[in-house]
Amino acid sequence: MDNIEINTEQLKGKKIYAFCGLGNPNAFLNTIKALGAEIAGSKVYNDHYHYSQSNLAEIYTQARLAGANIILTTQKDWTKIKFLKLDKKDIKLAYLAIQIKFITWQDRLTCLINDTIAGKISKIN
Repeated sequence: MDNIEINTEQLKGKKIYAFCGLGNPNAFLNTIKALGAEIAGSKVYNDHYHYSQSNLAEIYTQARLAGANIILTTQKDWTKIKFLKLDKKDIKLAYLAIQIKFITWQDRLTCLINDTIAGKISKIN
């Protein structure tokens, strides 16, 4: 499977077929809408779902029927499907990468992580 990176700006106005296996799938679906994309269809699996070849084939079939431009999943789910093979790739498959940014205490957290890796125990103030 190709590892395609697209900018979230490229999702605006696109018809997305979304799928995920999360405990709170609405957060993922709402994020897609907030990025300006239209959800043409979606499939929600149980949290920690183990995808099969047939699941991926069905996702592509449903995305085609929904007229989707892009199939979008979570980064967590991408790691579970990236080794599956699919003959037809007429719709781009991508994942939504999430980045955590600490607004406060970032320096302190970085020190704690570095100390932990170095085997030091830090006192939290």
